[in-house]
Amino acid sequence: SNGPMLAVSADGGATSALGQVVTAQGNAITLDITASGAEWVTFDTIEVFANATFDPRAGTTALTPLVCYTTRDPSTMGANDPCVLAPLAPRALTVTQEALGGGYVRNRADVALNLNTADLATRTGATGEDAVVVVRVRGQRAVFPIVAQDALTPANLGAIVAASSDAALGAALGPQGVAAQAFTSPIYVDFDVGGY
Repeated sequence: SNGPMLAVSADGGATSALGQVVTAQGNAITLDITASGAEWVTFDTIEVFANATFDPRAGTTALTPLVCYTTRDPSTMGANDPCVLAPLAPRALTVTQEALGGGYVRNRADVALNLNTADLATRTGATGEDAVVVVRVRGQRAVFPIVAQDALTPANLGAIVAASSDAALGAALGPQGVAAQAFTSPIYVDFDVGGY
């Protein structure tokens, strides 16, 4: 992570599902996902990868998520945007600012994904119905001022210094810089209740 944090639990459980084997009930499981970050860590997309693998022999080296939750309008996304390429249509995401006290706030988004075996891709030769799930949160704007790499240019420096609001700072930064991103360790879902 370069700023955002992710928490995932399964079926309303109070403990983290990260790195764990979780057992599905009736070929379905609900993953409760929370993304959060300091107010200067902006994110707009949560992607869920399930049984995603790349195949260099077939010319693919990028993973495609199963589903995206995003604040962005799908009609404005490019043809190669991972949210457009995902087998399940993009879903709406709401990012709110949560007061922490002392004048501090953080960005937060919560989603619940009901995942079932019918949604899963199965690679040729694979057996069983189990799944490995990884969640990624990402944004479009630089994690500035913490990660300034490639964010400051002679063309935008004056506008960044003069920015008096978050919206003005975002406009000044544009697409330059290192965007917010984090991903989880795998979650192993035992769908067939035979052990993972």
